Amino acid sequence: MNQVMSCILERRSVRAYTSEEISEDTIMQLLTAANWAPSGNNIQPWRL
Repeated sequence: MNQVMSCILERRSVRAYTSEEISEDTIMQLLTAANWAPSGNNIQPWRL
């Protein structure tokens, strides 16, 4: 199974969080990924 299908089929909705801190590097990686995410009808820009 390819990586995209694996991610789609194995996704989870998390509703219970821990108090563990998230590193600044991880936050920056997530923001970078969000900047590259497609927008509906290619309407841009994203505002984060």
